[in-house]
Amino acid sequence: MCISRRLELHALEEESSQKSKRADVLELEKKLRFATKQVGLKEKENGLLNEENDGLKVTIAKLSKDKKDLEARVVEVCGERKEAEVSKRAHGFEMFAAAWDRAKAQIKLLVPDADLEKMDPVKVVYKGELVDDDQVPTEGSDDHNPAE
Repeated sequence: MCISRRLELHALEEESSQKSKRADVLELEKKLRFATKQVGLKEKENGLLNEENDGLKVTIAKLSKDKKDLEARVVEVCGERKEAEVSKRAHGFEMFAAAWDRAKAQIKLLVPDADLEKMDPVKVVYKGELVDDDQVPTEGSDDHNPAE
C-alpha cells in the first residue's frame, strides 16, 4: 500500500475517532447537565426539608415547654384538690359538731334533768340501749329493729 493511501486511511480513522470522541463528549455533557439539574433539585428539596426540620424543632421545643407547664399545673391542681378535700372534710366535721351541739342544747331545754353525758354521735339505740353501730344486726335479719 502506498504511503499516501495509508495517510489517507489514518486521517479517516483519526477523523472517525474524533467524531466518536465528540459524540461521547456530547453525550457526557448531556448527562452532566441532567445530573447538575438533578443536584440542583435535590439541593432545593434539601433546603426545604431543612426549613421544615427547623420549624419542627421549634414546635417540639414549644410543646416540651407546654408539657412541662401543664405537668406543673397538674401537680398544683392536685395539691389544691387535696387541700379542698381536707377543708371540706374539716368543714363537714365542724357542721356535724355544731348540729350535735344544737341537738344536745334542744334536749337539755326540753328535758332539763336529762343526763347527756352518755350521748355519743357514733352510737345507736338498740333494744333500749346505746350500742356501737357495728353491734346492731344488719337490715333484713330477724333481730334488726334499731328503734327498740
